[in-house]
Amino acid sequence: MMAKYLRLFSLAVEHEFYAESAAWNFDFAPSKACEAMLEREAMLLRNDANKLEIWQETCDVQTISTTEKSTTETLQFSFDVMARDPSLLFFTEWQQENAREFHNQLPNQSGDKELLVAIACRTAHAPRRDTPSAPAKPSVLSKLISNDFKVELALDRTTINKVVVTQELPSKQYVVALKAKKFHWKYFFSGTLARKKLTIVDLNAEEGGEGVNFIASSHAATSDGMALLSEVALPLEYLSKQRFQLREEGVAGKVLIRRLPNASIDKLGKERGSDGQSLTVAEIYIHQ
Repeated sequence: MMAKYLRLFSLAVEHEFYAESAAWNFDFAPSKACEAMLEREAMLLRNDANKLEIWQETCDVQTISTTEKSTTETLQFSFDVMARDPSLLFFTEWQQENAREFHNQLPNQSGDKELLVAIACRTAHAPRRDTPSAPAKPSVLSKLISNDFKVELALDRTTINKVVVTQELPSKQYVVALKAKKFHWKYFFSGTLARKKLTIVDLNAEEGGEGVNFIASSHAATSDGMALLSEVALPLEYLSKQRFQLREEGVAGKVLIRRLPNASIDKLGKERGSDGQSLTVAEIYIHQ
């Protein structure tokens, strides 16, 4: 008879930067101890884009009652997670200094979805090596690159038995929810544009509101250029939802550029705010 498997749990990574992008952004690799446990417990690991699933071979109640280990036993699942984008460490807002490990809570929370908690690593994070451009087997990945962060999941034997035998609990979904860093956006203008009186309008502003406001910066890229800086920090996104329009003041709001380009992680610089504090800014250069 062919073996039957049930999905025990899934582990997914969500990141504000990528939002709903379906691209393959993360790879997973079990630790050696975890890999050995999966084989010993007759479990299968399935990789998907930004998600892995653990499937458990099923058995009947009579079989498990004679072969199960102590119901107080806790099984530890350990996974290294690698980002395909080497800039991940720069555009991710970590919850605390060196918080690169994510754990679930015991006893297990109710419900079928649980956000994992970040804790500080015991040792400093090692620099990563290059990530392969195509999906690789978990056992190969662990030899190729260092992890960007780790996931440690603890499941008690009773919980596993309920899923496998009586199917009382739904398949659990664990989620690592990463936040995107926010930067002040700075637009540099040169050429004929820099000789005009410019203003940036936020097209996403609510009716009657101003939205994101931009102020003149005293630090321009060239002696005859000008720059406008956002008063508030804005998140960087793979597909940004920001809609900024460049207009000329005093000419009935003449539209000069209908949609300004959005900031990216590729160009970051420093700016001193009005309070004298140093700011990290995302720079956008426009010559026209």
